[in-house]
Amino acid sequence: MFYRLLTNLVIVIHYALVWILFFGAFLAREKPWVALLHFPFAIWVCVVFVKGWTCPLTRLENRFRKANSNPEYHDGFLIHYFGMGAPAQKLSLKKRRSIEICIGLSCILFCIVPHLANIQIYHDAIWHSDAQAVDEINNP
Repeated sequence: MFYRLLTNLVIVIHYALVWILFFGAFLAREKPWVALLHFPFAIWVCVVFVKGWTCPLTRLENRFRKANSNPEYHDGFLIHYFGMGAPAQKLSLKKRRSIEICIGLSCILFCIVPHLANIQIYHDAIWHSDAQAVDEINNP
């Protein structure tokens, strides 16, 4: 029972991180400090997909599944839970890798490119102009 709860907790965290991955760049437009966390995270996720690495949360979930006597899954989180393609047993390694690379490239498009469009906003939020700095000092 304990390992089942831990498995479910890891799944919820994984889902939350997927949402943060895809919407973090748009949140960073309003709150530039979010970019300091989201941009490195998005790069890491893109590298994980393109290189074919396994996410540490997937490994942790499989460890808890095994401890709870549930079968492990060998495809990635997105392929397993979002039903992208056939089950892992029916996917060849080449097909699975091509799906992972497509996901990685999509992450670049939807998660990193918006940051490039927001560079001026980040710049203005971090480095105030002299006029803004004087105005902030005079009118706290």
